[in-house]
Amino acid sequence: MQSLSTLFGRSTSQRGENGQTWHNGQTWHNEKIGHNEKVEHNERIGRQKTFKASYQELRSPSRLRGAGGLVAVVFALILVGLFTGGFFERVSLFVADLAENGLLRAGVTLQEVRIKGQLSLSDAQIIKALGIRTGQSLAGFDAHQAQRKLSALGQVKTARVMRLLPSTVLVEITERRPFARWLHDGQIDLVDKSGVILSKSSRIEKSAFPLIAGEGAAEQAAQLIRLLSVHEALAKRIKMAEWVEHYRWNLHARNGAVIQLPPANLALSLARLISLPDWQAMLERPRLVVDMRSAQQAFVRERRVSSSRLVPRI
Repeated sequence: MQSLSTLFGRSTSQRGENGQTWHNGQTWHNEKIGHNEKVEHNERIGRQKTFKASYQELRSPSRLRGAGGLVAVVFALILVGLFTGGFFERVSLFVADLAENGLLRAGVTLQEVRIKGQLSLSDAQIIKALGIRTGQSLAGFDAHQAQRKLSALGQVKTARVMRLLPSTVLVEITERRPFARWLHDGQIDLVDKSGVILSKSSRIEKSAFPLIAGEGAAEQAAQLIRLLSVHEALAKRIKMAEWVEHYRWNLHARNGAVIQLPPANLALSLARLISLPDWQAMLERPRLVVDMRSAQQAFVRERRVSSSRLVPRI
């Protein structure tokens, strides 16, 4: 009988092709399995090292900066596309339309306008300046814009506009007070003490406010008018005060006489004028010129043309 080793054709001391030695078939099988596992383990370790190296390279600052720049460029291109395509405009209009329709259904419309502080302006003038109307939706009402429109009126010194929900707009204004009438360029403007024009008129109308004329007169008249109010007898004989050569005043009497005042010491000059003998009679003479520009004395002379021709008929 042949032995098992003879049947398999190998002896227990035979070496394999790779140099390994086995004593029987089972030993050879186990060693082959161990060799395969070692190869797979080495391959797995190699893959892990490769992945780790790649991950570290991706996390490097240069790679991150490059990736961040790419993301920023892509995001910017998306935004440009949205803006140029009108996306945001359409969304805002859609939202505004939804809000307005919702408020209209809820009854949030303008029903009342409360106005405080007005003097010469009418309710209709103020509402027209605000650009509002009864029954309109308050969804798109801009109180700041309405306030700017109202402040553009010459009569308005300060303005405040507020929306009181559900259906009221409150307007509080402080008007400029008329101070004088300013004759220039063939028309008369009503101005306040600082020279701000309150209203314009193409006609010369009678008024209780003093009449002034000349370029820059509106800004300079406050002091003169205040001094004239102290001398009531003189003030009622003056028809117009003319700002001359940008630095002094001429007073035109109602009957045509002219009083020439100096650029300074107006109070003293007016006091000296009414201390002259028969000063009232002098102002009744149409061609008379009373020169008060000298600090020592007054000079009186006749002129060829009456100053009444220079003063408009009022």
